[in-house]
Amino acid sequence: QISNLSGSSSAPLNESASTVYDEDELAASADADAIFTFQSIRRLNPSVTIVTEIATASNVAFLESRAAHVADEQESLLFAGGAIFPSALPDAMLCQAYCFPQILQVFEQLVMADGPFAQISVPTKLIGKPYGEVFKWCGTAIPLGLFRKCIVGPFADAQYVVTNPDPSLVLGADDSIFLLHSAKHTPW
Repeated sequence: QISNLSGSSSAPLNESASTVYDEDELAASADADAIFTFQSIRRLNPSVTIVTEIATASNVAFLESRAAHVADEQESLLFAGGAIFPSALPDAMLCQAYCFPQILQVFEQLVMADGPFAQISVPTKLIGKPYGEVFKWCGTAIPLGLFRKCIVGPFADAQYVVTNPDPSLVLGADDSIFLLHSAKHTPW
């Protein structure tokens, strides 16, 4: 302990030895390096694409701008755009593969270029129409979602995925459609 000039003692110099942190505080601080690195890179080059692993969902707020502050990781544009990688994802995938070995084929098809998944631009005749019209247009293919690009506001040029959009969602010229299809039947 140190004493000030009046002779009274103050706290020990090494407070960390006497401080007890609970598990929530330790988990929240686990992302500090990733957050600092993300913010530093973003400050140097705002247009660079960064993928950041986050262990605690509440820390997403430290990656978002003030205009984009959201309480839930899943409502984050960074999460929807693939810029946030939840650290629990590989564990969840491994558990699913153990319980359901056939899911490995689905994972393989997701990453293979010649699989039954396609990403196509919205056809001209569907621009301005509700997403529900895609089901009528695509025949035997199954629409899974949209890849969108924000074009106005504080998120201009942000890209994100919308899975299972509301049928009333209006399609834009910059949207792309994710489809599950048979190679024999492609309407595009």
